Amino acid sequence: MRGPLLLGLVAFAIGCWLLVGESPARTERASELRARLAGTAAGAPEPEELREIWSIEPARAHEHEALLDTDAVSIIDAVTDGNWAYVELLADLEDLSFVSDERLECADRYAAEIEGACSYRVEMVLDRVDERRGRIVHVRTVLREHSVLDPEERSDAHCPDYVMCIGGIRLGQTVRIPEGPDRLAIGQELYSPWVAASLFDVDRVERLKATLERDVVKRGDPPHFESALDAANYWHAVNLARYLEVHRQRLLAERGEEGDEEEEEGR
Repeated sequence: MRGPLLLGLVAFAIGCWLLVGESPARTERASELRARLAGTAAGAPEPEELREIWSIEPARAHEHEALLDTDAVSIIDAVTDGNWAYVELLADLEDLSFVSDERLECADRYAAEIEGACSYRVEMVLDRVDERRGRIVHVRTVLREHSVLDPEERSDAHCPDYVMCIGGIRLGQTVRIPEGPDRLAIGQELYSPWVAASLFDVDRVERLKATLERDVVKRGDPPHFESALDAANYWHAVNLARYLEVHRQRLLAERGEEGDEEEEEGR
């Protein structure tokens, strides 16, 4: 994942939807993979992946799975290759404000023991709801035993529950999608190192936000982009700077301090 990762990308199950991830079979598979990642499962073949699915329409889950197997577009690869159509979709999915409250709640539930990194892929089927937006109706998460960036690096032994839950909060959400068919299958590769302690330091968060904001201003208004990837990086910086301000205010609240707006009102 490009850019600093502030908080774990985790999710919790939303009760009104089918959550295959809560089944006993999933728990058994997750336990098995945790043992493999920890190096306690003898003689197991490599590499290994743990997959789980979430679907709003259980009756169509197999249809959605087939679509992911045959037609899923890697949105990061598409943007890197110059496909402008996926810039907005990538920006929405990489925005840390996207389902942030749920993500933070699940970080508390599942990520406390993660010290290393998690390498995984989130695959989604989206149905168009209007000219510019699509609803995520099916999610498949794939946790990789070995990192896609470094084959020698293994995902942390505590990643399974953390990663398998990510599908839950994406299911049912709407994001911007390109023009074209009414149904879209996409994949997003993610590499999540655990959070640096410095990102819970209010002063350092403020400095990082200021740096991002200066870089954004330098691009001009409106900004000029050299490529689709350049545009994606720009919007990533814009979204991250906005999220960092929310994160900074949250840190201040946890310390019992008031943020800038409250301070101004009291003067």
